[in-house]
Amino acid sequence: MEKFKVLCTKGDRAFKNDQFLQAISFYSDALTHSPDDEDILGCRSAVYAKLGMFNESKKDAESLISIIPQKPRATF
Repeated sequence: MEKFKVLCTKGDRAFKNDQFLQAISFYSDALTHSPDDEDILGCRSAVYAKLGMFNESKKDAESLISIIPQKPRATF
């Protein structure tokens, strides 16, 4: 679980510093440890959208909706 947290933190930091491809890499690595983590799916979806990678963003959002359909964040 420690590695997961480190990857999440690195992903967040990369995202805040506009290092979007690096953020995707960290978030993707984190998802290998916890594939259904709603926060990381949401963050990666946002990064994909920021890069104009809307198909990838949609896939993450759809995964998020399937995990927790009542969460409105995934529908934006």
